[in-house]
Amino acid sequence: MRRWWTKKYRRSPKSADFLGYTLWDLLVEFFEDYYGEDKKRMWKDEREETGHIRLPKTGDPLIDRWEEQLAQGIEPDLTEGMLPEERAKVKSKMQQITDAEKQRREELESRQTDQFFQGGNDIATAYLTEFDDDYTQQGDQ
Repeated sequence: MRRWWTKKYRRSPKSADFLGYTLWDLLVEFFEDYYGEDKKRMWKDEREETGHIRLPKTGDPLIDRWEEQLAQGIEPDLTEGMLPEERAKVKSKMQQITDAEKQRREELESRQTDQFFQGGNDIATAYLTEFDDDYTQQGDQ
């Protein structure tokens, strides 16, 4: 970085100007120059049009299609291109994980609800003792 800066500005690396730079400042300025000199080095930036950065083509049609789908905001099917047997195994495993996560969430919600209404929660206890079934405060009849 020091060599690049001294060549660019024709100043000593011991100068106050150079010493005033942080490493981050040097890196930012270097890459601005690096990409500014050769626009083909940069990846095509489509943020203004799509909100996504499109990576350069890899040459692999499947990967390039996934990148294109991601750039369009579409979730690609990552099992595409697998043999049918392998695809079925992966989808089955994914479904098992989804089912287990759903069951874990339901159990957690059930435990939280049970704790809330078993008197372990002061708010629930206060609510249940202050209000009767018709939702009017006792004594307001």
